[in-house]
Amino acid sequence: MRVRTVVSVTLLALSLTLPLSVILLLAAPKDADCGEAGRATIDPAAVPDGPIAGYGHEQLANAAWIMRAGADLGLNSRDQAIGVMTAMGESGLTVADRGDNAGPDSRGLFQQRDNGAWGTYADRLDPYTSATNFFRVLMTVAGRDSMTPTQAAHEVQRNADTGHYAQFWAAAQQVVTALQDAVAGHARDCPQDGEGCPPTPAAVGSETSLTPDSVRAMRFAAAHWPQLRTIGGWRPPDGYNEHSAGKAIDLMIPDWSRAGRALGDEIAQYFTDHAQDAGVAWIIWRQRIWTPGAGWQAMADRGSPTQNHMDHVHLATVGAAGSDAALCGDHPGFAVGGGDCPLDQVAAGFRAPPADCDTALKRAAAEAAHPSQGWSWWCLKFVATSYGYTYAGVPAAIDEYRLLKQRGLISTTTDDIPRGAILFSQGDAFGHIWIYAGQGMAYSTDMGPGGAPALVPWDAPLTRWGQTWLGWAPPVFPNAG
Repeated sequence: MRVRTVVSVTLLALSLTLPLSVILLLAAPKDADCGEAGRATIDPAAVPDGPIAGYGHEQLANAAWIMRAGADLGLNSRDQAIGVMTAMGESGLTVADRGDNAGPDSRGLFQQRDNGAWGTYADRLDPYTSATNFFRVLMTVAGRDSMTPTQAAHEVQRNADTGHYAQFWAAAQQVVTALQDAVAGHARDCPQDGEGCPPTPAAVGSETSLTPDSVRAMRFAAAHWPQLRTIGGWRPPDGYNEHSAGKAIDLMIPDWSRAGRALGDEIAQYFTDHAQDAGVAWIIWRQRIWTPGAGWQAMADRGSPTQNHMDHVHLATVGAAGSDAALCGDHPGFAVGGGDCPLDQVAAGFRAPPADCDTALKRAAAEAAHPSQGWSWWCLKFVATSYGYTYAGVPAAIDEYRLLKQRGLISTTTDDIPRGAILFSQGDAFGHIWIYAGQGMAYSTDMGPGGAPALVPWDAPLTRWGQTWLGWAPPVFPNAG
């Protein structure tokens, strides 16, 4: 790092000076390449060309590496933005291969010094490694959530001007917000050890040093609420012991809009309803704390919005009290096969779909985990192809609903929906259709990143979008091809 006020930016001749790891970022990644230490490779095609806040593709790719390093350590989006802000202030988000008079041995995005604290020369020139080393020191800064971003960065960098980074904060937030949607959905998942729930995507959070209950809750949340870009996990002792003991996760809400608050309410409600299965010790959300037996109670003002948990749901766990079978193994999001599919026989007198209920739900789950195309506004195609059709036979979900209503197949009840049913709602001229997976959950498009399908509470289109419930039907597509 450089101890000075004015920071000069060094532009590089990429082919001559960049380390191999940076050159690989700008080339097509190998299939299933998880990189060193199990980290997922960033797809350069997912990084916008820019400009965003005045930064171009190369600089945005470096910002994406910084964000990935922070996410892999379980840090939230604010901490990631602090890292991006610092690199903006130190190097203009370029991998600088020379220092200056104040720090002739400074190198890399963060202008880290050759003093043994920041690794080798190659480490300081590698965006991911140098960012990781920056964040590891940031994680030791006590009370950083109550500091201004430039104060927190100064605790790591020790710049001569404590307020130097403030001028880059707005740009850093703009870049992080833009890259969260562009990059997170393209990150390759790298498997982690564990039973029961599917592994947490590397783009969301790190499972390192977490107890079984915390790992299970993190994986469950990542699979059920794909809107969550960051889930914080372990961090060094900071006055609160549950994170440093691996017994807590922070489910960071992506925005503070009405939809963001509804998402946090939904997450908090789910874990209070399933506290025993999940091994929940307590939950904090929007300056309230929930504990088994006592319910929700108000908390004193701790200062900042983050300390008051306005931007994240804090879930503290017992450690190893929950159950894989109860929360994950038997849940439709993780074991969609098996169980009762009465609708395989309900449609008597009508042409049965090519695929049965189990197959349809498995296909829906596979698309939710790794969507093969942009599904936004393609809800009818998603449901029809899950059931084995190539064409639904009608142009829109509302047309399918009207066709089934004419045939007397629509039921408007909500307390006895069978697994595999197709559900209908309307909020515009096209309507919406999704698939019921059982146990109160359903697969719906436009609930995940980029309009991807996701496993959500069955009534999410009603509660999140304000749509009108039309009813459910067996999976009958009379005109399908």
